[in-house]
Amino acid sequence: YADLKLEIVGHKHTEGLLQYRLKIEELIATISANFINLAPQEVDAGINRALKIIGEFGGVDRSYVFQYSDTERKKLDNTHEWCAEGIEPQIEKLKGLPVNHFPWGMEKLERFESIHVPRVADMPESANAEKELQESQSVQSFVIVPMVYGGSLVGFLGFDSVRSEKTWTEEDIALLKMIGEIFVNTLERKRAEERIKHHVQRLTTLHTMDQALISSLDLHVILSIFLEQVTTKLGVDAASILLLNSQTQKLECAASHGFRPETIASLSVHGGKHHASRAMLERRIIYVSKMSDIKNSPQFAELLEGEKFIVYYGVPLITKGQVKGVLEIFHRSPLNPDHEWLGFLEAIGALAAIAIDNASLFEGMQRTQEELMLAYDVTIEGWSRALDLRDKETEGHSQRVTEMTMEMARAFCVKEEELPHIRRGALLHDIGKMAIPDNILLKPGPLTEEEWTIMHKHPEYAYQLLSPITYLREALAIPYCHHERWDGSGYPQGLKGEQIPLAARIFAVVDVYDALSFARPYRAAWQEDKVIEYIKSLSGILFDPRVVELFLKFLDI
Repeated sequence: YADLKLEIVGHKHTEGLLQYRLKIEELIATISANFINLAPQEVDAGINRALKIIGEFGGVDRSYVFQYSDTERKKLDNTHEWCAEGIEPQIEKLKGLPVNHFPWGMEKLERFESIHVPRVADMPESANAEKELQESQSVQSFVIVPMVYGGSLVGFLGFDSVRSEKTWTEEDIALLKMIGEIFVNTLERKRAEERIKHHVQRLTTLHTMDQALISSLDLHVILSIFLEQVTTKLGVDAASILLLNSQTQKLECAASHGFRPETIASLSVHGGKHHASRAMLERRIIYVSKMSDIKNSPQFAELLEGEKFIVYYGVPLITKGQVKGVLEIFHRSPLNPDHEWLGFLEAIGALAAIAIDNASLFEGMQRTQEELMLAYDVTIEGWSRALDLRDKETEGHSQRVTEMTMEMARAFCVKEEELPHIRRGALLHDIGKMAIPDNILLKPGPLTEEEWTIMHKHPEYAYQLLSPITYLREALAIPYCHHERWDGSGYPQGLKGEQIPLAARIFAVVDVYDALSFARPYRAAWQEDKVIEYIKSLSGILFDPRVVELFLKFLDI
């Protein structure tokens, strides 16, 4: 009878064990199915739900997940947690736990061993740190299993019993291990998807910066775009760019983002701070993890007072072997960047250096072009005075007609970009007379018909002289066409009406007015009323009536 009774008990135990294992399989199947199509943003909530299910199934007070919180695997964070009713959550208290503080437990986990402690009070002396941590949470019994991915420990999954001591069976531990595998695969899939997402975002950011380089050469605009992208995509609080002044060899703040207004004012004053100078001189990224420890740069500490920054990065901006400046990163809480983050920072620094170099080259080209244009214009004015002297014009004739033509052109609402060409054309209106022989140009008496034929060629000579010069090609309207007449009787092309360029029509009236208003060697100056009557009489014949009308208004007549 005793043997039969033992057999019955054994059968019941086996039956109960089978039923328990069946429930475990059903539980794992359910949890596994829930994670199959889970979106990355739903993973954390899914893990917390699964912790509740297995916690209630295992009859424990707390279930949780810990993961490494930095790339060097030096710290652990309690990332997910479920607590039974009446049990105090611990997740916020268990962040950034130094791995080296718990050698007993970490040694086992690094060997991928589970840790089962039915009674915390009985933990060995070598586990004092782990024991103190558990007792601080009122834990009486606990079990944790390693979470492994790719042959490396990435964290662990655990159960705590707070209200009473508890012993877990091999089946319980096996359940935890299987759930741990589901969790770690899901978390790694989430991390992979997030890495891909971050990678795409960073590529998009680099593309945005590339577009800024292509679409603008305004350094202020480019740097503003860069800093906005830097702070947003790197997830930092503030950033600034210091440019190297080639004359003083000092760093000067060129742009900033994320600082308070009063700090921005200080940035321009306190350029070339100690750590930025180090980054420039040593040509490497300078990292400061605890800015409150800065003692060798009081100027730097004064600048950041009130901003509460903790972390600093100084990135040298190098292109073509030359340092152009320094990109500075500031953050108000600890940063745990991975290699991709640092690589992205370096890529941004390289792009910023290229942008600064391109903008500097463009500014240099602009300055050179402006200097060349100034030199050209001074030369043109010299030619104009020489022409006046050769043609025995009254002093200042070309300057007067040029200024009056410019004012008339503005009154006609000529586009601003066309005005410099009109000015050059007015100054060079008689450049073609350089090709007229002196015996004709300076003849004191009337010209013969043959001589007039030669004289009438000076607009054509002007065209031949100026058209090969790209810089002066758009200034040809006046030198080539100012002797054309409204009625078509002018020369050299016989243009009529609005076929004649507007600049030439304006100049024709101004030139006649100035020529008649001043004495020449062969005649006295005309009275102004006589000049006006003469111009009026030729409106619609020699001159554009609209130009004459506006000219009379311009003279206030």
